[in-house]
Amino acid sequence: EIARTDFCGNLSAHPSSQNPLCILTLAPRPPRTRERISVLLPVTIRLSSPLLLLLTLPAASLLLSSPLPLDSPSPSVRGGSVGVRGMSAASEMWEERKSKGVNVRVGVGVLVLQKGNPGHILISKRKGSHGSGKHQLPGGHLELGESWEGCAIREVEEETGIKLERAFFAGVTNDIMESEGKHYVDVIMAGVCEADAVPINAEPDKCEGWFWADWNNIPTGQFASLSNLNSSPFRLPLPEELAALDYPSVAFPTGCAYVVKGDAK
Repeated sequence: EIARTDFCGNLSAHPSSQNPLCILTLAPRPPRTRERISVLLPVTIRLSSPLLLLLTLPAASLLLSSPLPLDSPSPSVRGGSVGVRGMSAASEMWEERKSKGVNVRVGVGVLVLQKGNPGHILISKRKGSHGSGKHQLPGGHLELGESWEGCAIREVEEETGIKLERAFFAGVTNDIMESEGKHYVDVIMAGVCEADAVPINAEPDKCEGWFWADWNNIPTGQFASLSNLNSSPFRLPLPEELAALDYPSVAFPTGCAYVVKGDAK
């Protein structure tokens, strides 16, 4: 028995006939109710609801066709299993993950600014993972026992070769990527590097290379955290603010962020 959105069929030869008659058992599992459906092929299936399916069994594959149900989704064969017609594979995966209680993960994204280059941030194009082909900030998963600042400094150096002296809280994004079955809460940090800093592609299997992009003209196709931040009223810090420790969150305790009014100091 599996999720209602992913019916599964079990086939066995019917002992009373030499014809290719089979028993197909469909065992759906709705969120709160259960029912079991047993049918004989290639005859019609009679369900308790007003639904009629016609099943035939070719030599090597199962062909299932049915009229649209009156009040419930009809099964259809997809990828060797029977799914719910009208629901995409991504939606089915998403609902399955939700039903299993898959936890949201925590990531850290970093706005790397450069002295003498205001209004620009360091980005790259992802590859080899979910969100492949989309533009991203440096960053990664928050490790067990790690501070936001420690994660930001570590990830930037690992991915770009640039070593930040400090990193400060800049924002947080709630990144729901239903089509990829992912949900992250990303803590956005900000740090400044020297004017002569040159990024390297230290992880070529994960991105296509780093470059400086205008905050007001980020290329299309942005990874969720960057897209959510860039499309909001968020104001990008100035490099000199970060360098002079004149950014509101520099006064925050490590691992804490809160709303301030006026002078945070």
